[in-house]
Amino acid sequence: MLNNLSPNISPLGISLECHCDTPMEASNDDPYELTEGIIRELNIRAKQISHRCIPLIHWRLSPTRFDASATTQIMYYLGKLFSLRPRENSFCVYLSDSPDIATHMALFRGLGFDAIELENINNELRLLELTKMAHEYQFTRIGINGILTNQSKASSIPHESIDYVIASSPPPLDRFSPITNNLWVKSHGDLYKAFLNDRLTLTHQGINTFNISDSLGIGPGATSFNLQGNQKNTSSLDEYLTSGFIS
Repeated sequence: MLNNLSPNISPLGISLECHCDTPMEASNDDPYELTEGIIRELNIRAKQISHRCIPLIHWRLSPTRFDASATTQIMYYLGKLFSLRPRENSFCVYLSDSPDIATHMALFRGLGFDAIELENINNELRLLELTKMAHEYQFTRIGINGILTNQSKASSIPHESIDYVIASSPPPLDRFSPITNNLWVKSHGDLYKAFLNDRLTLTHQGINTFNISDSLGIGPGATSFNLQGNQKNTSSLDEYLTSGFIS
């Protein structure tokens, strides 16, 4: 898989994920050991694909496992090792609700993330609060993964602040257009215009407007994709930290 990625010169996306077979909360390991493991993988992967520009980052690492210090350190190495486009990129963070979500939003916005996807927010008042919060932090793209299906409960959701919805059934929102069976985008919005111009791409890691289908997965259990297939890192935390990444 990675050998197929190497000679390619087209843009590449990076998805940072953690799918350990042992919950980190049950581990006695140093919590920063996993951060060091991810940085180790970044150094190795960079030697294989450093010639490819990276305009797209999907951050799926949980803030409860990776605090502000670890997050900043990983982003430092991403910027150091890879060719990130300073003003031609889209960095998306995926967040579930938590008492510290405002702090997490502020951290990622400060690190240059322009997009946010809110996951599994099943209370309409909380969804209203969080979409307003994301808008106030000036995220330029706000997505919802999972949404209420009751039209009466969705009346207060700020439609103008939401750019796309991923759900198993049509969202109870006006002025949204279906793109696939589970993706709806704001009608006449930037994503819809990208769709009309054949620039909107939906992959296993998320959506992008760069026509990027190749994606490098970083972290235990992360999966890399290209047109030839996929390759998955080992989900064993011990194996990931002490030996190779591939299962």
